[in-house]
Amino acid sequence: MKKRLLFSIWGVGLFLYIQAQAITKQHFDSIWNLSHPTAVLLEKIDSLAMSIDPFGNDLPLKQIQQALALSKSENLKQQEEKLLLSLGSIYSYIDIQDSAKIYLDAAFKSFKGATGSPELARTYKELSWLYTFIPAYDQALEYGYQALQAYGALGDEEQVALMNSRIGLILEKTGQYEKALPHLLLAAKKFQKYNNPKAQGYTYLRLAEYYKYKKDTIQAERAFDQYITKMSELGSVSRGYLSGAYTRRGIFYRENKRFTEAEHDLLMAIEMATLLNDTLSNLVSEYQLGCLYAEMQQHEKAVNLLTKTIQDVNQYTQENKDFYLDLDFQDMYLAVGKAYAKLGRYKEAYAFLEQQGVLKDSLFTAEASRTMLDMQTKYETEKKEVLLSQKQQQLYLSLGSLALLSLMAFGLYRANRSKQRQNILLEKGNEEKAFLIKEIHHRVKNNLQVLSSLLSLQSEYIDDPNALDAVIEGRNRVQSMGLIHQKLYMGNNLAGVEMKAYIMDLGNHLLLSLIHI
Repeated sequence: MKKRLLFSIWGVGLFLYIQAQAITKQHFDSIWNLSHPTAVLLEKIDSLAMSIDPFGNDLPLKQIQQALALSKSENLKQQEEKLLLSLGSIYSYIDIQDSAKIYLDAAFKSFKGATGSPELARTYKELSWLYTFIPAYDQALEYGYQALQAYGALGDEEQVALMNSRIGLILEKTGQYEKALPHLLLAAKKFQKYNNPKAQGYTYLRLAEYYKYKKDTIQAERAFDQYITKMSELGSVSRGYLSGAYTRRGIFYRENKRFTEAEHDLLMAIEMATLLNDTLSNLVSEYQLGCLYAEMQQHEKAVNLLTKTIQDVNQYTQENKDFYLDLDFQDMYLAVGKAYAKLGRYKEAYAFLEQQGVLKDSLFTAEASRTMLDMQTKYETEKKEVLLSQKQQQLYLSLGSLALLSLMAFGLYRANRSKQRQNILLEKGNEEKAFLIKEIHHRVKNNLQVLSSLLSLQSEYIDDPNALDAVIEGRNRVQSMGLIHQKLYMGNNLAGVEMKAYIMDLGNHLLLSLIHI
């Protein structure tokens, strides 16, 4: 999910986002009210819904669900199959992977015999995209190559270019950079024939990542420049794409210690994101700029910008509770703490990190631990120096009072240290239990999925109707339990589930299983 999110922010683009803001329910209502055959209406609804970015917008999902229900009620088989594919695509995009897999598998079962159909090629493409972010890269590659072959047979060269670009992405994610290069070069060449600057731009981005891996900074910079050039060709929405492009090139410059160019690009990214009120891109760019200022030894700027970013992130996540932002709080807190330490403000550095709860995080890195220990030592040294000065003053007044106060302070210190050690041990035990609970949830989910898949495979080889019904009933029960587990695991309340959503999902699943028996 973490990798998926940054890619979604920068990789999906703002054009669809702007469309999502412009297209409202009234646009869909105007289609539903047309006096056209139902099949034509469903095609129009499907087309309009798939033109909207569903990230943070439930309008496309609800419209496709409504259209799917209508296609079933009127027994419009062809439209139903296409809508299943669209519904699976939306669930994949908004990262509800279990539901995405159910609908895409159903669509695949419908289209797998339709060799040479655009729908089958699209199904391969969507399955490849889903498995890229599960992640299950072997399956993602398998479906990617099948989509590439299907689009090649259809003569759709633009989609061939797109699939080569996506296969290059998957190969890069698995560290197979040398295998990725031919696909990316072929995609870049083929895209030159089409007016698709967005897809061509992201192909250049993948080439830039390849050249970064090869430590060829000259070629990497050229690829980043081409990436930005293509994003700037997107007309009125280019600012949204350019914000992400400048952020990525800024990170590249920062990694290569070219701080002036990095600062310029990150400031450009922030300016464009601010003009578009794109909070997500703005937060990412501000965080990178704050880290850059810390590397440039401009620690006051780093502290101000990073503390602002943390406040903005907290506010955004509170206002959007169902949204997970892929910014590493640990890194942000640590960066602020280091900046305070560089300014010699050890008390604030230690107090800031302690206040944010970083000391209690079981995932806190070794580097953070060493930094905290160093800051704590310096902070305690300062406190001891102050205390020593006070004791020296008291010494002139009364040696007896000094000795008594020293003994009391030492006793309190020992008691406090002992209590702290006990608390740390208790917290560590709680964290280990929480980790085990998460692991159990994960294993239960995997086991249920494996069991469901085995029953599904077995049903394809059973000829006896009674045995087949028994296996299908068992599979449905397993998937019903799996759905309950998914609702419990993904929800905030482990003691119960929202029945309306559960019954709707369960009903859809059972209908699908009965339709495709």
